[in-house]
This record gives sequence, C-alpha cells and structure tokens, in this order.
Amino acid sequence: NNIQDSPNINQNQINYINNTNINTPSIPLQTQQLSIINDILNCLTLNNGKYIRIIKTTENCQHNNTSFATVSFSFDERLDKSYIQIAAKILVLGTNYYFVNKFLDYCFKTNFNKNSIIKNVSKNQSQLNFPIGRVVQAFTSAIKILLQEYLLVIIQLERLLEQNEIDLQKMWISLQPSIETMQILKILITKIVENCASGGRLLNILSSFEMQLSGEPKAKMLLNFLIEKSIQPYLEQLSNWIYSGNIIDQYYEFFICDNFAQNQMNQNQLVNNWSWEERYSLNIENVATVIFGNQMQNLHSFEIYSTTTKDQLQISDILNKALITGKL
Repeated sequence: NNIQDSPNINQNQINYINNTNINTPSIPLQTQQLSIINDILNCLTLNNGKYIRIIKTTENCQHNNTSFATVSFSFDERLDKSYIQIAAKILVLGTNYYFVNKFLDYCFKTNFNKNSIIKNVSKNQSQLNFPIGRVVQAFTSAIKILLQEYLLVIIQLERLLEQNEIDLQKMWISLQPSIETMQILKILITKIVENCASGGRLLNILSSFEMQLSGEPKAKMLLNFLIEKSIQPYLEQLSNWIYSGNIIDQYYEFFICDNFAQNQMNQNQLVNNWSWEERYSLNIENVATVIFGNQMQNLHSFEIYSTTTKDQLQISDILNKALITGKL
C-alpha cells in the first residue's frame, strides 16, 4: 500500500534558510534539539518557528481544475544535519495536515454556496470540479474529529517539552499514529477530489481502500470509523425510501433516482399514472458496495421484476436487511 512509516527524505529535497550575514552566530549543539522540537510543534500547527519556516506552494489534483495550497518547510542551515533529517521526516505530517485543512476549507465554501451550485448539478456529477453533498459533509465531520485528536497529541507533546521529557526520537515515535492517519487522509482526499466522488462513489473509495489494509489493523480501524460516519446520510436516505417511498436527493448521491421528482411536468397529473419501474431507476455508480457487496443481481432484479406490489415487498425486505446488518 501507499503508507510508509518512515518516509525517506533526500538531502536535495530539504530547503535551507540562508544566513549570509557573517555576524550570524552559530547555534550551540546542546540547545539545538529542544529548539528544533519547539519549532516542529509550531510548524505542526501551521505556525512558523525560529529556525524552521513554512513555504506555501500549490498542488494540483489530476482530472479536474481543483488545486490546493500546500506547504513545505525550510531549515536554518546552521542546524545539525542529523537533526534536520529527523525533523524533515516528522514535518511530512505538517504538510499533510495543511492539505487536509485546505480540503475542509474548500468543502465548507463549496457547500456554503450550494444554492448556486445545485442549479448546475446533473445526474453526471463529474461535470462538477469538486464533490458536494450530505455524504461529503459527513465525511468532513469525521475528519474534524480526527483533527481534534491530532491537536490533543500536539498539546501533550508541548507539555512534555515544558518538562524537558522529550527528544526528537521520542517525538518521532509518539507521532507515528498521527503521521499514518494524516497520510491516509491525504490519499483518500486526493482520490475523492480527483474523481469528484460523492454519495455512493465516495463510500466505495473508502471501502476499496479499507479492503487493501487487511494487514494493518490500526489503519483498518481508521477506515471503519470514516465509513461508519460517512455512511449515515446514505442509510437515512435508504430508510426513507424503504419505509415512505421518498427520495430527497438533490446532489444525486443515492443509488435510486426518482424520475417522478425530477420530471418538470405537472406532477399532480402524473402521480397516478407512473408505474414502479417508470418512477425509479438504478444509478449503478452510487451503489455502495460496503452495504450491497458485489451481489448486483439483487439490484438488477429491482429493475426487471419490481412492477408488482409483491416484488416491491421483496425488494423492501432485501434493502431492510442491508439497513440493519450492513450487508445483503
């Protein structure tokens, strides 16, 4: 998989702050480590340090016009090179944290302006350049919980620094869970944005990635948490459709399309004239495999045989089981 516990940092990838002033004093080696730790903690919350500075750049996502500002870090050239190597590895976390935060900012702005965006949404959501909808909102809410936990870790490390009970090696070990979490989030966000994935397609990206993590229990727990939070709006829509026949899906996130609701003609005249299969159609892209697996024959039977009340009840039983157990 794409997760690396210890990313390799090439010397050529490290940026240095040039101190050309000949009167610039050297930094005593015995104080460097604590100074670097303090700077790292500042940079991990996106604040400049004394000897480590933030450099902002732009990172483009493939397949659409979306781009995010991202960051790298520059180091005072007077610092010990071995300390810089460790610091550079740790600060990959800061780069990914900044990327995740920018995604959340973009999601907030996009969904905040949803009233103007919704006019341009069609069944083919790939026409948009950024994912929107209730599942995306649930996904970002889950990320916010993870970022709160991340900031608590930083606070704990700051307390250890105040008590002089931490060094760079201990810091590196303590931050491993956060490094892994943030790297996974960046991978997922990149895939979601590149594919403009929302609704069932977003859930399928999470599910597919989770299946690749069979040998990594902690990462698997993280994906299960994200899926559990992100799937709630999808399950709510599934429940509404099963028990009331209502589909409120303005962002086309659900796997069933209500053709009646989308029809622009006089609905009062049409409501009694539409058969089951005329009113509902299947959107294969939004079938959440985390619920239905690959048993597509059950969903195909929905299209072919759902013209009678009896068949409607059979489909309802199938989906009700999915709602309760999480699988067919």
